[in-house]
Amino acid sequence: MQSADTVALTTDGWTSRSTEPYNTITAHYIKDWNLTAKVFQTEKQLGSYTGENLAMELNTALAKWYIERKINGITVDNAANIGKACKLYRGINIKVPCFAHTLNLCTGRTSELTQEFAKFIQQLVSFFHWSHLGGQVFSEVQGRLNLKKHKLIIHVKTRWNSTYIMAEHFLEQHLAVSAAFADPRLAAQKHAKAVKSDLSELQVRTAEEYVALIQYLYEATNIVSSEGVSE
Repeated sequence: MQSADTVALTTDGWTSRSTEPYNTITAHYIKDWNLTAKVFQTEKQLGSYTGENLAMELNTALAKWYIERKINGITVDNAANIGKACKLYRGINIKVPCFAHTLNLCTGRTSELTQEFAKFIQQLVSFFHWSHLGGQVFSEVQGRLNLKKHKLIIHVKTRWNSTYIMAEHFLEQHLAVSAAFADPRLAAQKHAKAVKSDLSELQVRTAEEYVALIQYLYEATNIVSSEGVSE
């Protein structure tokens, strides 16, 4: 970074699996005509994620690495706190919203459309996950129908891409799901009957429409979230 004339930054606040808050700062610069990216700091967040605290952290980190006079821009998410931090840190002239994060916010507008069918698919997936007999019958049917032995997936409500993958796998395995419920071993089960009663063409059609709508956003997000740079 010392050899670079200018350095651009990306910063992201995230939470570990043990629910501890961290902040990561990455530097991007040109070296030998190649775009280079270096994570130069990942530290535990002290205090709350206020604009003042983030500005102080940013100032300390850049001074520590002697690059405070090299920064010409920063890419951040759309949160108000990091926007305020950039204003408080006067050395940053250009602030660019993360395109992948903006795409992610766009998909949030579809949440109302997904609530009903997502709840149904989650109920269905839970049945095949927790019922030993249900899982066994489902696996046997997949083999008979020559379908991929993919497990059905339960989505995480706060992650729209998991809802997309859940719906996609449900559509892929729809025939296996229907055939499994038609199996005499499950047809007699009270719980299986209750889950099957909610399986309708409307649910399938809604899942198909959702996947067709979100597919392009899902693919675009994967593309812009990846990066080929020299390390």
